[in-house]
Amino acid sequence: MGSIVATYAMARGWNDFWLAWIAVDLVGVPLLWHGGYYPSAVMFIVYGALVLWGFTVWLKASKVEAPTGGAAALRGAP
Repeated sequence: MGSIVATYAMARGWNDFWLAWIAVDLVGVPLLWHGGYYPSAVMFIVYGALVLWGFTVWLKASKVEAPTGGAAALRGAP
């Protein structure tokens, strides 16, 4: 269910979808490991690492590319 929510958030363009994927990994890995699905748990660990990397890159990029000036800046007005 969490994967569906995270995918929906990503498809809608919500920037906080990274947090949904982190939550899915934090819940999914222990459940998979405890259930004996070791290859799937390892796969989710890899996905979790990629999500954490993507989230940090996104945070850095959002700070650098933060819009300033609103609509007037887009029109080129002084």
